[in-house]
Amino acid sequence: MYKNKLIDFRETVIAVIISTFPRSIRAMIIFLAPFSISILGFELGLKFIALEMVAKLIVVSVGILIGKVVLSGDDFKQIK
Repeated sequence: MYKNKLIDFRETVIAVIISTFPRSIRAMIIFLAPFSISILGFELGLKFIALEMVAKLIVVSVGILIGKVVLSGDDFKQIK
């Protein structure tokens, strides 16, 4: 969409930030969880995974908030 000039650079950055969340959750479940639980133990491994999840949720939340501020201009309202 960026190459076809349908969205600008800011919208592309916001879309990339938000779209990395599902991939990072998948990677965390497949790769990080087994290693952290087996190395750190069950309780500490789960705490580590929870901290990682909170960090990813914060990044996505900030991306969504910035996206709402950036995309709340007059041009976006005309598209709706």
